[in-house]
Amino acid sequence: MRLIAMMLLLVVMIASPYSARAEDKTACPSGLVCATNPKSVADALAAEGYRAKVDADNQGDPAISSASSGYNFDVLFYGCVDHKRCDSLQFRATFEKNASSDVVQMNKWNRDRRFSQMAVRDDGTIILSYDVSTIGGLTKANFADVISWWSTILGEASKFFDSNSKDAPAPAKP
Repeated sequence: MRLIAMMLLLVVMIASPYSARAEDKTACPSGLVCATNPKSVADALAAEGYRAKVDADNQGDPAISSASSGYNFDVLFYGCVDHKRCDSLQFRATFEKNASSDVVQMNKWNRDRRFSQMAVRDDGTIILSYDVSTIGGLTKANFADVISWWSTILGEASKFFDSNSKDAPAPAKP
């Protein structure tokens, strides 16, 4: 009986991460911003004064190129089904390898920040990201706040690099 209970618990633990993931199966409601509708995301970026070039990433999922605070960034779409019906966005800026490209510095950023994450790839490139779920849609005011947070995060990254390195990393070429 104890073995059966342990096996059942193991099955529940393994299945839990997958059952917790919601999928946005509905069309984007009119007037809202949703990852299921990349045009709504691009239009909302443009309405806030940002460049919004819609394209696809290297896996075929939607992607938008833009810029803020002197940095180029991408809006990547995640949770996509057949490169459509995506359920979340990731704002991402990439910085070239430099003296700040170490895990200790990235952990310092992550420890002191709430909404963003900084990581170092194996090649030393720094990735700064901010993830947002859009299931059910975001109002334009909420999405404007998301963009404002992202712009603030990029500005804080510039200050962080300046105060924690002798040579601040340059934005990677898009």
